[in-house]
Amino acid sequence: MNADLESESLSELSEAGFSISSLKELLVIDSISAWKSAEEAWNRIIIRHFPAPPFLNRLRLIRVILLSENVGIDEAVRTVISELEEDQKVSNELRRVGIDVTSVWNLVNAPNDYMQAIPSLATLLTKMKSPRVKEGIARALTVKGVEDDVIRVLISEFTNFRPKSHIEQGVKWALANAISTVCDRRWKDEILRMAADKQHGDSRWPFIPWLARSKKDAAVIDLLVELMFDDSEAVSLSAIRGLGTLRAKSALSDLTKTLVTAKGEKKDEIVKAISKIKKG
Repeated sequence: MNADLESESLSELSEAGFSISSLKELLVIDSISAWKSAEEAWNRIIIRHFPAPPFLNRLRLIRVILLSENVGIDEAVRTVISELEEDQKVSNELRRVGIDVTSVWNLVNAPNDYMQAIPSLATLLTKMKSPRVKEGIARALTVKGVEDDVIRVLISEFTNFRPKSHIEQGVKWALANAISTVCDRRWKDEILRMAADKQHGDSRWPFIPWLARSKKDAAVIDLLVELMFDDSEAVSLSAIRGLGTLRAKSALSDLTKTLVTAKGEKKDEIVKAISKIKKG
């Protein structure tokens, strides 16, 4: 972390009534009141140095990275600063095409009135390295009506992205969710391919409801039956629900056999799926 920024941060934290000798000490704070004063001062520092306001509290994010990603404190801090810098780059590019935002996350769950920025967002998706910025871009691209070229970028990013941490898993899921939102039936073969590829793990589950909403055919049902036994519980449960949604009579035998040994939530979902199929 930049020494001047750390010195200024320590000074401002001190003025807030929170005296420490290193920002690293922030990561072991247990007092709620101490966290409150430290957070307020830290946010003022971040907003002053980076125009994009924090979309997550930065102190908490550092702690999350430290605790969940098995990295050192210095690397956790560097990750957050790098994220802020990349988010600023994205914001600058969006302003260049007429979208006035301070963070890509301003577009998430916002009205879809930024369609002129979609091509730029697709390009930025391939260039950004920060997991949270990449996730924000993927979520911003989760809007119906995007061009096929953008869909191809999303599919390529999903297929090639190899998450190495819990935070990166969120990127993978966001990409799958975007794909399942923007694709129409023309993309069924691509969805089938990605849903069947076990290397994508839990991230595949958004594809299952998409398949269950598509036109019922043997390829879809056969895959969902196969995914009933997937190592990913999320995928397995989603596949069972999908078979129920499709009223897939050809899957009734497999569901009934699996019910014998199924337990917990899986058993409950199989019972529901069988009931839906029998009702037709």
